Amino acid sequence: MGEFTFKRLSDLEDAYIEQVCQIFVNGFYDELNIISSDKDKLIRIFAPSLIKEHFFVALDNNREVVGITAFATKTQASQIVDKEFMKEEFGNLKGRLLTSILNKKSTHIKKNQCNIEKVATASEYRGKGVATQLINHILSELPYEEFILEAMGANKSAVFVYKNLGFRVYKNLGFRVYKTRKQLIFHEKIGFAKRLYMKKEMKS
Repeated sequence: MGEFTFKRLSDLEDAYIEQVCQIFVNGFYDELNIISSDKDKLIRIFAPSLIKEHFFVALDNNREVVGITAFATKTQASQIVDKEFMKEEFGNLKGRLLTSILNKKSTHIKKNQCNIEKVATASEYRGKGVATQLINHILSELPYEEFILEAMGANKSAVFVYKNLGFRVYKNLGFRVYKTRKQLIFHEKIGFAKRLYMKKEMKS
C-alpha cells in the first residue's frame, strides 16, 4: 500500500473541488453516462452540490487527490443538487430522476449510524489500497457506533474490500419493487437495481 495523506475537503482550498468531481464522475461514469456522456458537464453540475464537510480525500505526495469518499448521517446528506438547475441542464425527466437519486433522504440511517458513500479512486491508483485506507480513516475519525454502506451487487471487487474491512451484508435489495417499468429500466441501466446493504459495528 502507498503512503497517502487524508483530509476533509472543507480543510482544503476550493481548487480541490474540481479534482474531487473528476474522480467521482470517472469512478461512476458507467452509471452516470446514461444521463450525460459529457464528463465536463457532469463535473460542472456536481461541483456546487458537494457538502464539503462530508467529504474525505486521499492526497498523494504531490498533494493531488487520488481517492474520495463521503458520508451521510440521519440529519445531513453529503450532496444536495438543485432540481430546477438539473432539469434545465438535463431535461425534465432525466433532471428529476438524477435529483431524486442524488438527493434521496437518508430515512434508513439511524441516529447512531453513519452512511459511507461515493467511494472512488483515480484510475492510476486503483489496487493500491486507497479506498481501504480512506474508509479506515473515516472509521477512526467519526464517532458513530455503526457504519453502513451500499454496494452494487455486480461490483465484486468493492464488496471484497468492504468484507475485508469487517462489513457484512445485512440486506439484499436485488428484488426491489418499482412503481413503474420505466423506473426499473432506468435503475437497471445505471446499476442501481441490485444493491447490497452492508454494515460494521464499532467495538466500544
